Amino acid sequence: MTVNTSYPVSVSIDALPSGLVCSGVPVTFTATAVNGGTAPVYQWMVNGLAVGSNSSTYTSSSLSNSDVVTCEVTSDLTCASGNPAASNAIAMAVTQTLPVSVVIAASPGTTICEGTEITFTATGSNGGTSPVYEWTINGSAAGTNSPTFSSMSLVNGDVVNCTMTSDEVCTSGNPATSNNIAIVVAPYTVAGTMSSMETEVCEGESTGTIILSGFVGDILYWERRIDGGIWTIIPGTAGFGTYSEITTASGVWEYRAVVQSGSCSVDTSSLIGINVLATPVASFTYDLYDPTVDFINTSLNATSYSWTFGDGGTSTDVNPSHTYGSDNSFTVTLTAYNGICQNVYSTTVDIVASSIVELDNISISMYPNPSDGAFDIALSGINNGTLQMDVFDVTGRLIRNENLSSMNNGSVYHVDLGEVNAGVYTVRFTYNENSITRMMVVE
Repeated sequence: MTVNTSYPVSVSIDALPSGLVCSGVPVTFTATAVNGGTAPVYQWMVNGLAVGSNSSTYTSSSLSNSDVVTCEVTSDLTCASGNPAASNAIAMAVTQTLPVSVVIAASPGTTICEGTEITFTATGSNGGTSPVYEWTINGSAAGTNSPTFSSMSLVNGDVVNCTMTSDEVCTSGNPATSNNIAIVVAPYTVAGTMSSMETEVCEGESTGTIILSGFVGDILYWERRIDGGIWTIIPGTAGFGTYSEITTASGVWEYRAVVQSGSCSVDTSSLIGINVLATPVASFTYDLYDPTVDFINTSLNATSYSWTFGDGGTSTDVNPSHTYGSDNSFTVTLTAYNGICQNVYSTTVDIVASSIVELDNISISMYPNPSDGAFDIALSGINNGTLQMDVFDVTGRLIRNENLSSMNNGSVYHVDLGEVNAGVYTVRFTYNENSITRMMVVE
């Protein structure tokens, strides 16, 4: 009889890594069998449920906290005791894996004025109790280990970034990189200088082109005021470096532009003033004392005058008098000036002699001339004889005749033509056999 030795079967397991592990981390369990034979059979179990394969190792990345892992080994020895053998149990300590992230924000914003302090603040998630912050500008280290970073020296186009390293045990995405913030740095606002080729224009004319130069920033709008009044915004002028308009009233028209560079303060340009002169209105009336005419200036908005009397004579007087050397119709022109502005008025003055000296030494005067159709005749030097007066219209039609033979020296005879049309009438005086004609203007 052959008696075989009995071999007690046993198995122990260990885990790698051991102790506390992070969720999602693969853990490998290794079984060490005693008296397992040449081909032992391994059965792994988690919480009593079969898992894995017939292998001395078992790996899992899906274990949860408190899961219990064991292994059962069946030996292929002929004389084995305690077969199959159960291993020790390993209770898992699994902690959650925390995703690490960080975002940064800028205050007062991503667009700043040159020289303005800007502060960046990092807001982390799952950073632990003492996260580490690393700030960069354009990829180069800047700032300190702090959740905030401030600078007054950033330039346009700089890109700021932060990396946060969490001190939590179980993390993913650690260290975390923040969003990038590109900074727009605007230069200081320079409002610029106004200029114009025109300093004086006439009412109703264009101001000419007004130019804003030397400005830095954006033109928000232009403003205008007249004679020191309230500044008003000119609609539709945003972004325009030049401006012109038609003036509608006299006075000093002033212009300026309002400029802003990025988020920098708003500034106002220099002023420019355009003196808008009132347009003069030339006009005059006159009193006729043949052959002298007194001109009465009735112009408006004028400061100086230029007269031409139609016979080569001129004057710059306000109310000139002019004596004509012959009978005729003369075109009198008045030019009224107000600075660079001017206006012209012309009219015809008819000069008709009012006295007759060549009719047998008789002096005959008609006045006033022009008249309204009623005028007086004065005689001097008359002697015995027959004096006849005939009045003809422009068609040659006789409209009045008077016998003036009864007049004495120095006497005045009144003539009223009645309701006649305005125009030039021929008055013929006949004394004995001689005659002379003169013109009477009826207005």
